[in-house]
Amino acid sequence: MPTLQIILNRGAVAASAQRAAMVSIDVVAAALTAFAEGYLSKPTMPDQFIQFQIRGPEMTSEERRTMYENWLLAKGFQELARGVRESLEEAAVYLDLISNPPKRVSTSSTLDDLFESRRKRVSRLAFPKLLATVNAGLTSPVSFALEFLSIQKVRNCLEHRGGVVRKEDLDGNGTP
Repeated sequence: MPTLQIILNRGAVAASAQRAAMVSIDVVAAALTAFAEGYLSKPTMPDQFIQFQIRGPEMTSEERRTMYENWLLAKGFQELARGVRESLEEAAVYLDLISNPPKRVSTSSTLDDLFESRRKRVSRLAFPKLLATVNAGLTSPVSFALEFLSIQKVRNCLEHRGGVVRKEDLDGNGTP
């Protein structure tokens, strides 16, 4: 009977977080540089297949710049958090394969099928449980739950409160 041998690429685990960090930093830096270069008027969408107009309060260039920066930074933090989560999910799948190797693989199933069933299971885990699952399989646990929570808090502040720090954004010492 042939033996299935799977060689896992540990670099693939970090790839999602690295890619998300690189894209977030590059896009945020490029956009902030562009925003800083001058007057920001209400943009138009000339010659686009979708054209619509929403009327609202008039904004100064500085108000528009602040709104754009808050939105952009919130999206950057959201992308970074997504990349970190994706990396943890991949680590959880790898650790699950190592600790629970398949006993039998049917000839009709593919390697993608094997990974997909495990990916589906870990994708449903809440972040604390996902981190605990990964840490349980490591010889040296990673501990960045507080850092991850701070990314989420910053994103929430930017996205839901326009960057205005309120009580829910403070820690027990009153520090943002």
